[in-house]
Amino acid sequence: MINMYGIVCSAEAIANKFVHQLTASETKFNKYLVRLGEQAPMIIDLNSNQILSATFGITYFVNKRKVLQGFARKEDLILDAKYKYAIRRLRCVVPATHFIVSYKNNSYCVYVKNEKPFFIAALYDEIKQERTNDVCYSMALITCPSNKVLNYHNVPEMPVILTIGQAMKWLRKDSALSSITAMLDSYPCDKIDFFSIDQDKIVNGKLNNKTVLQPLSQSFWQEDDRLRQEELARKRQHAIDLKNQKIESDDKAHKERLRKLGLIP
Repeated sequence: MINMYGIVCSAEAIANKFVHQLTASETKFNKYLVRLGEQAPMIIDLNSNQILSATFGITYFVNKRKVLQGFARKEDLILDAKYKYAIRRLRCVVPATHFIVSYKNNSYCVYVKNEKPFFIAALYDEIKQERTNDVCYSMALITCPSNKVLNYHNVPEMPVILTIGQAMKWLRKDSALSSITAMLDSYPCDKIDFFSIDQDKIVNGKLNNKTVLQPLSQSFWQEDDRLRQEELARKRQHAIDLKNQKIESDDKAHKERLRKLGLIP
């Protein structure tokens, strides 16, 4: 399951991804883990030129009870009543540098190679405070079935990651619903990488610094590359061994023929 995500980069790095000039109240985001109920940046409209602050998780009423939901599944967006309006009119993108997935006793930090930050498709909600007229925002990330690599590691879902072109289209209010739903797909395997992290540090709600992302192993593709190199080396050594065995066998056969002819003792 997906637990949380993180954003560790400057506001300028986020703004530079877009043609538009964006402004933010913070110059740098050092949120190694964004947990439910915590504040994080989001973008709802490029025309407003703002990177807004929003609460991770939207409060919905489920069976007359308030439930804070940080994720909305792709399959529920059209049929579930609480998402039907949001997917059409309340779309946003959430900048991230990584997200955290866990399965049983394993946790992984997943990131997009050569993209910092990347953008996650999301929905938002807004509530106007009666006394001050200030608007408070909250958001939920959209998930889809994971790609083959994550699925192989028993991770069934992943956030919907958008290219910058898709992100700009996602934010347009006049984009057709069919073109929006067409973006809800898993990100290519070769464009992501991940490594194991300490699950105890993730569970500890007080930790939120770079130590929580300390790798416990090589990244998946580094490990994959190492295994491939080892396999190639094994095959090369096997070929050399076969060649040496053939030379030795041919040499013995040659000496045996000479011995039968009485040319050598």
